[in-house]
Amino acid sequence: MDSQAGPHRIYYSRRHYADPEPLGSGIVALRTSGGSYVGAQFAGGGAVTADATAIGPWGTFQLVRLSWDRFALRTNNGHYLSAINGGAV
Repeated sequence: MDSQAGPHRIYYSRRHYADPEPLGSGIVALRTSGGSYVGAQFAGGGAVTADATAIGPWGTFQLVRLSWDRFALRTNNGHYLSAINGGAV
């Protein structure tokens, strides 16, 4: 893993990660290690992709605190990001 990792870096494999970019008022965008932005199609309820070159209308998320060290990401229309099969590949 990257020794320069930020305190909020989200790893989705040993070498790939997304860095939350604060946009104010608890809103974040996620930028991947390759420089693309994550987006939830239809502002939630659709596929989650990581191929945008800029932060778009479907690419912002509300950071929701679940506990002192756990957060969830909520889309503009109230859906939460989740991983099918717990993120197993």
